[in-house]
Amino acid sequence: MKLTRQNIYQLTMSALGFISIVMTLQYYMGTLNLGKYPWVLIDSFIIIVFALDYFCRLLAVKNKWLFFKHNVFDLLAILPTSILLGLLGLAGIHVGHTMKLVQFVRMVGILGKINRIMKTHDVIYLTYASVSVLVVTASFYSIVEKISLKQSLWWAIVTSSTVGYGDVSPTTNTGKLLSTFLMIVGIGFVGALTSTLASFFTARKINVRRVNEELGAELTQLKKLYEQELITEEEYDAKKKQLLNIK
Repeated sequence: MKLTRQNIYQLTMSALGFISIVMTLQYYMGTLNLGKYPWVLIDSFIIIVFALDYFCRLLAVKNKWLFFKHNVFDLLAILPTSILLGLLGLAGIHVGHTMKLVQFVRMVGILGKINRIMKTHDVIYLTYASVSVLVVTASFYSIVEKISLKQSLWWAIVTSSTVGYGDVSPTTNTGKLLSTFLMIVGIGFVGALTSTLASFFTARKINVRRVNEELGAELTQLKKLYEQELITEEEYDAKKKQLLNIK
């Protein structure tokens, strides 16, 4: 794939988004403190890059309101949560569920931003969308049910695949609503992803077969020309190598 400015932009924004999501998940699991060095610096850098991206694009368009309506997720992605965590930590203020909810909102914003960037390939987009639904639902479920992220991710995978082991089940009304949502959406995404993958590989197989048939026909025609002495042996060998990409 030829790297263009657009490709570099998409890869950079997506990579930074995924790094931020991984850090957020580690924060929910209690294995990483976003308010401590060096994580606060890394996350602050990502926020600054996202903010520059947002405001540069905002200044470049004429219809600001239309841009705002179509880029709400990008705006949520630049919430300075790690900076707030660092300041609250220095002040000795305990961070409770409120900051976790704010961090969750920012993570949704980052997922939405990557979603906008990755709408270029059906397979990649559906895979990303499926994983995003699992991560967002699991994160919210972890907060409302007050369980670890490991358990909530396991719950999300089991629920979306309709296996339903029952070892992790909702006890709150919000948790039950999330379970219902994930069962319905999970089936839809899994079905769409499976059919898209099947279509992708089938189309690729048909394309390879068509190319082979066309190549076989050209080689047969070339051999007939040689047998009829319409081309020399050198011309025949040169054309054959060209068709077979032999250097």
